[in-house]
Amino acid sequence: MSQLSFVLIATWMSLMRTAYQGCLGVRVAVQLDNARKAAANEEDETLKVRRELQKRFLELETRVREFVQDWRAFEHDGQRLTLLQERVTAGLHEESEGRRAVRSEVQKLIGILQDLDQQRPTQLFLSPQMIWRLSHGNAVILCRQSRMVEVGWLVGRRDVGRAKCGFGFPSHANP
Repeated sequence: MSQLSFVLIATWMSLMRTAYQGCLGVRVAVQLDNARKAAANEEDETLKVRRELQKRFLELETRVREFVQDWRAFEHDGQRLTLLQERVTAGLHEESEGRRAVRSEVQKLIGILQDLDQQRPTQLFLSPQMIWRLSHGNAVILCRQSRMVEVGWLVGRRDVGRAKCGFGFPSHANP
């Protein structure tokens, strides 16, 4: 072979290699382009999912805040109701104690009145200008001319609660 044929063969092979590499380059370029398109599609899909997750997260966060606020309101109402219940219980206990004290005083008063009823009327007679005052605890019994005329409980200087009988009570004799 001549040198010319050898150069022709080498040139032809070089052209074939370049053509083959060009084909490969085109294939690689096509594959690279397809990979870029797929990556862009995946990125778009990922962004959509991310936006949806963010939206759901914000909705969930809003709902949790509302639940916490409602729970605080219920907790506050529960504490308020507990305090009210304690106050009512204390009030009922105080009322019960007050009623017991009043019953005790009434029993003492009944005993004193029964003792006075058993005495003779002449023992209780006082002059019209005088008022006999018998004190027992907080109960005060006032008598005039052998008749019970007023029963009251003194609070400070004021008369609270009156039960009148008999002739009445002169205005100048109030305690």
